[in-house]
Amino acid sequence: NNIWILKNTKEGWSASELQGTTLPFGVSNGCSVVVGKSLLCFGGITAKGPSDKVIRLDYTGTSVSVKEAGQLPEGFRPAAAVVSKGNIYVHGTVNGKNALYQLTAEGMKWKALAGCPERPIAEGATLSSQHNGYETALYLIGGRGTDEKGLFIAENVWEYLPISNTWVKKA
Repeated sequence: NNIWILKNTKEGWSASELQGTTLPFGVSNGCSVVVGKSLLCFGGITAKGPSDKVIRLDYTGTSVSVKEAGQLPEGFRPAAAVVSKGNIYVHGTVNGKNALYQLTAEGMKWKALAGCPERPIAEGATLSSQHNGYETALYLIGGRGTDEKGLFIAENVWEYLPISNTWVKKA
């Protein structure tokens, strides 16, 4: 539950532990996005199991405030997140299947979108946003998961098209 600050100085990168402020619980393997001057952290694994919390950290340059900022949708285990066109998109799994949610930064309301048709990617993925010539699309890259066939490493890139709420397999 410790918070570390990484700074880029003339001598290179340096890390220091922030004293006096911690996360409300120890957690790993969640995902996060930066919105304005805030860092939103989604889910992860705690000593008691999966977390369903959204935690907001605000850094002032000398201190960090930590607040609970909401809850994940029921059963959702996030793996990757990105901010695109003022909305937050979080990919993860629900009941052993891929799930994608859109979260409005203003109202913190979750909207279920079409899940990627790939095997369930539960961790280690990257979700990015880029214009594809027609619209701003999301790209789900890599990751790993477990299903009835066992542990796997995802080797595909998937493009999510917000206008049609569909996924397209890329090279």
